[in-house]
Amino acid sequence: MPFFVTKDRKYYQAEDLDVQLVVMGGGIGLRALIGGNGEFAATGEPAVLSAHLSGARLQILFTSYYKPLLWLYSDPKIKSIAELKGKKIGVSGIGAATDTLMRDILKKRGIEGGREVAMLALGSPEARFIALKTGNVHPAVLPEGFKFVADEAGLHELVSFLNEDVFLLSGSV
Repeated sequence: MPFFVTKDRKYYQAEDLDVQLVVMGGGIGLRALIGGNGEFAATGEPAVLSAHLSGARLQILFTSYYKPLLWLYSDPKIKSIAELKGKKIGVSGIGAATDTLMRDILKKRGIEGGREVAMLALGSPEARFIALKTGNVHPAVLPEGFKFVADEAGLHELVSFLNEDVFLLSGSV
């Protein structure tokens, strides 16, 4: 969204910049940047830090958000985090931000993720949403683009990570 607003208001043009948006999923944009096929990439900090620790010469210019744009959605029958004991939570990957932050939120509520609640690495937001809709997981961590889809599907928002005491830089260039 910020790209389109900036372009519509001709801010790039005022700075004599010819900017084109190229959409790439996952870590492809970051790999393209490292490979010299781009000058900037908007990506998540964990991927940038991991690449930097592996020797990639990258620099974060700015970050848009310090709170994670993530939500935990469940079947409408599940009304609280306490009801998740013995259930399966869909996350993007074990050790990924969705997993780490979810475990932290559970721990603050007295539940041990991975022991009292199973954490399932499902990959993409699409896969997590489908697993939730088909009952293969009980709640799933979903990003901002899926919040509206989940609401329209009648799913229950258990947790907004924006309201939690967690920190995750995101939307970086």
